[in-house]
Amino acid sequence: MLLFGFSNSYGQELDGVWMSYNNRVMEPSKSSYGLGMPGLILDFQKLEMGHYLRDTLVNIEPNFRRHKIKTELRKKKLRFKAYGKDSLEVDFNKKDNFITVFRPLDLGHKLEMKESELAEFIVKTKFQPHNGVGFDFTNEPDYFEKMSDKPKSKKRFLKSSTSHPSYWFLKEINQNYFLVFSLDIHLENIYQIIQVSKDGLVLKPLQEDYYLNELTELKPVYNNG
Repeated sequence: MLLFGFSNSYGQELDGVWMSYNNRVMEPSKSSYGLGMPGLILDFQKLEMGHYLRDTLVNIEPNFRRHKIKTELRKKKLRFKAYGKDSLEVDFNKKDNFITVFRPLDLGHKLEMKESELAEFIVKTKFQPHNGVGFDFTNEPDYFEKMSDKPKSKKRFLKSSTSHPSYWFLKEINQNYFLVFSLDIHLENIYQIIQVSKDGLVLKPLQEDYYLNELTELKPVYNNG
């Protein structure tokens, strides 16, 4: 998790927690695999960088005047471009056809529950399909985690109406929760959970498959019997 209290060359202060998603394709005419590096988290107040699948954090040293960030993970400093308080762009690998884009998170939606309690609610609730896509969240390790002798992530198996191996997991940042799931091998759908109640989950889409088309709620299937 990551926050900031520095000024860039435009004299604007950057603060709050920022996450990378909806990364930018540099040349649409060229083939691209994957979506850059979604799920990276920057905290410029604590001077840390992490990822939503890991609890490990690394220290960073930002220099906004020179548009560079030093991290212990790389020998060379990361160059970035800041667009006011709207976004930060980082080119992690010039050979890739993607620019990693960080955007500030709105962490004003704290939920008074533990991650384990939220996960239990999601697993025990049978949700209605959305745009023809069905969801069955389980606590089983996802396919690749089952095959590994040393599980490294908290991915859980997601049974869905798609034919691809699917998984889901939760990320907590300052008592705000993010639901991440994949329905194919290319894209992770990222949603902030705004509200949890007997009527299901209210979601804010950050990154999603086009066919989900602004999934803003996961509603339970009600048993009329």
